Amino acid sequence: IFMVALMSVTVSPARQAALAKKFGRAPRPGELYLGRYGVFCLIGLAQALIVGLGNVFFLGVECEHFWLYLAACCLASVVFTNLVYTLTVSFGNIGKALAIIGLVLQLAGAGGLMPVQMLSAPLFQEIYPWLPFAHSMPALEGAMAGIYGDQYLVQMGLLAAILVPSLILGLVRRRGEALSRARREAAKALEERIQTELAQLDMPKVRFQVEFRPKAGEYAMDETGLDEVQFLMSANVGEDLKPIQKIASGGELARIMLALKNVLAENDHVGSLVFDEV
Repeated sequence: IFMVALMSVTVSPARQAALAKKFGRAPRPGELYLGRYGVFCLIGLAQALIVGLGNVFFLGVECEHFWLYLAACCLASVVFTNLVYTLTVSFGNIGKALAIIGLVLQLAGAGGLMPVQMLSAPLFQEIYPWLPFAHSMPALEGAMAGIYGDQYLVQMGLLAAILVPSLILGLVRRRGEALSRARREAAKALEERIQTELAQLDMPKVRFQVEFRPKAGEYAMDETGLDEVQFLMSANVGEDLKPIQKIASGGELARIMLALKNVLAENDHVGSLVFDEV
């Protein structure tokens, strides 16, 4: 089940364009995330049902609560596929590696070795309560051998609770990536228009560029998105681009600000501006 979600999990640009043409708008980040996951969820559920039914009817495994057994198989499939899917679409190849590491940890730390306190290394004893396998196995055992008290419901609830942070990560990360793409597209148009304005302000040799950098680490984000954005400029031919605030003179800053205000006038409702040294 874990390996099913390691297939290709991103909608291609061509597919997104086809969806936009069909429905009259581009798909939202959440729609892309949940829509694509629906395919992998169905594949995982089919796999879970094949394994569960095969255990009962082909291998002859005795099952005290047949329908609860199938429910546990299906919930485990939904949780496992969503975890791997979210890691993959959020972090790419690094996410795939994290998913494989998680699989190895679960096989070693909760792979049916009971009691875990006696048969696993100290590391796995510490991480055992946080592993999805640690909750799916007791649920399956209860459905197969008989349920003691509310053990089945508790383990199913804990297993389902793992979906919450996974869904939050997937949906929030996709929104941040969509904002980042929109910023980069807008930055290209802004650079061209600023260059035109600066040429009219007697700065024809100045190069202007918008730089994007990951915020505080490759996968960090906050309420403003994933990016740190700054304006770069080169005042003379052959000079490297550098942050405006570090190399621009007072007159250059005033003209760049005037160019920005002219370009952004349709969205900026300030009535009067006073510029010095323009």
